[in-house]
Amino acid sequence: MTSRFLTDGVSDGDEVPHSPGSCPNDADDGGDPANCVTLKLTVGDPSGSESERWNFEVFEEATGRTVVRHCDGGFGTPGSAEYALVKGKAYTFRRQRKGFVCKFVRQVIPACPPC
Repeated sequence: MTSRFLTDGVSDGDEVPHSPGSCPNDADDGGDPANCVTLKLTVGDPSGSESERWNFEVFEEATGRTVVRHCDGGFGTPGSAEYALVKGKAYTFRRQRKGFVCKFVRQVIPACPPC
């Protein structure tokens, strides 16, 4: 399998089975998982109200490039996943509500765009 987003010179098929934890989207890791840290994200609304949707985004500070956009599993269902980030880089994080359900009218209302 070769990703059309390949940027580090190592095909995803070679990277994934042999070096789990490397970041196929970032050439700075050299295809080596020793150059990365694993970030486990869980985001969502576990309250039982099933009334909110959430995203969590990770940005490379130097470039502002989005490196992770993690979504919940749906209304009332938190979603978890692991991501590889390159060691030595600075990152910023943003949690963003993507929508909510108004219980009085049972209508999905999109969240306001970020300020």
